[in-house]
Amino acid sequence: MIVEDELVVATDLKLMLQSLGYEVCTIESSAEGALRKTGELIPDLVLMDIGLDGKADGIEAAEEIRSRWSIPVIYISAQAHDRILKRAEKTDTYGYLVKPVNEDNLKSAVRMALHKANSDHQREKEINALKKELARQLMKIGTMNICSECQKILIEKH
Repeated sequence: MIVEDELVVATDLKLMLQSLGYEVCTIESSAEGALRKTGELIPDLVLMDIGLDGKADGIEAAEEIRSRWSIPVIYISAQAHDRILKRAEKTDTYGYLVKPVNEDNLKSAVRMALHKANSDHQREKEINALKKELARQLMKIGTMNICSECQKILIEKH
């Protein structure tokens, strides 16, 4: 999904992404539209302009997208001021591209973001599996007595 309020820039990004073999599910021009469409479409990645028209900017929209759907976001901005970068850093971003975006930079940013998102998803699955196994083991331990003096586990025989 592309979130960009400048139609020429959004169209250019869409054409570049398509030439790289990616599908663009929608183009949105506001944070509100981005949140609505993200919930409907659940895209794999969001390219988010920071300076959007409307109540919320791209950073606020990205924070909401990451917290509600865990979808990776790459920021796109005409500016790279420290104040903006510091706000963007706090949102667990997957990349930051400065306009005008060229195809090589877009290609590498998208590939790396998708790879990192896949790795993060795999890690989350493994952590959840370990948590389940730990809970299962703790349930077993719950049926055992532990001798506090000798630090040995005494299994009750029923």
